[in-house]
Amino acid sequence: MRELLNKTAGVGKEKGMEEMNSFELETFLKMVLEILNGCKDLQEAQTKIKALLER
Repeated sequence: MRELLNKTAGVGKEKGMEEMNSFELETFLKMVLEILNGCKDLQEAQTKIKALLER
């Protein structure tokens, strides 16, 4: 799981999870939670997150 988060957190940046400060980590997790809460199922959430990664 940490490896996936490291890859995701590094999009557009060269930071790993270990280098994120508490505010950045909290903001990132809130964004993920907002996406998950706004989706009907896991497939929709995955599609939305993949679309964000491709930007």
